[in-house]
Amino acid sequence: MPAISVIVPVYNVEPYLHRCVESILQQTFTDFELILVDDGSPDNCPAICDQYAAQDKRVHVIHQKNGGLSAARNAGIDWAFAHSDSEWITFVDSDDWVHERYLEKLYKAADLCQVDLCACEFQAIQEGEDVPTNKESTPQKMSVKFFYSLEQTKIHTISAWAKIYRKKQWENIRFPFDRIHEDRFTTHKLIFQNEYIGIVYEKLYYYYLSEQSILRSAWTPKRLDDLQAVKEQFEYFEKRKLYEAWKKTAVSHLGVLCGMLKDISKSSPYYETYHPILKKQLRKALREYRKKIDLPIKKYGYIYDMAYPFWMRQYWRVQKILKLLHLK
Repeated sequence: MPAISVIVPVYNVEPYLHRCVESILQQTFTDFELILVDDGSPDNCPAICDQYAAQDKRVHVIHQKNGGLSAARNAGIDWAFAHSDSEWITFVDSDDWVHERYLEKLYKAADLCQVDLCACEFQAIQEGEDVPTNKESTPQKMSVKFFYSLEQTKIHTISAWAKIYRKKQWENIRFPFDRIHEDRFTTHKLIFQNEYIGIVYEKLYYYYLSEQSILRSAWTPKRLDDLQAVKEQFEYFEKRKLYEAWKKTAVSHLGVLCGMLKDISKSSPYYETYHPILKKQLRKALREYRKKIDLPIKKYGYIYDMAYPFWMRQYWRVQKILKLLHLK
């Protein structure tokens, strides 16, 4: 049986599905199975999935009614436990793609570091942009407490993708049903099952920024799921006295609020109701977190700009004048 189960949830991604699947089938590490979960996709994706299964025995297809990303990933995990002797699981979103050595690098790094979870860097890419060239790196073994701290900035801690997990790590964990931002509810629980993880400082996962994804992310009250996920993270870290992880979550909370305020446009039907509430929450959180965390304006200026736009405009004007005077 294969060493790795690669799980790809598929929904309405016909223009990108071939790129994603081909990048997986062309991996230098070949001891894997590809589980394509058709989540009731309304386009030609179900047929494309079936075509790949007919052409390559490593490909397995699950067709199910639409249930969302969590339901699709969970179906892939359940299938891997029920039908496969694979030891590892990794996730690739169907509009993204991976470096040809993605599986090889992560699998070897996990073996070298003797860990049950290994992560790599990712690159966000827009249409027409070139894929970055990677420099070879030596895998590093890192404590989870450092990995989930403000000091570690290169590897994304929230995403489920760009990581390989020993399958047993998922025995009692699944993605939450009927939630968006499902990774934020889940990934930290996987990470903190471990004392150490492996790190590959290479951009092996390519996260696609399409116009369609930007349109799909237009703000709705469903986005408040992100704040519920942050709340649950706080509770998780407080209960376990993981203070550095709590600090990282606090900064992430501020970033989430800033993102929502940026995304909810004045033309949105939700603007008048939710913008003042979110602005108030951002200011309150910023005041509270500054008592426990160093949040210098030089590093976190975008947060202050969003919380206090009028006063920050004055601040930046003064800084500009002071700089000019210094130059003279």
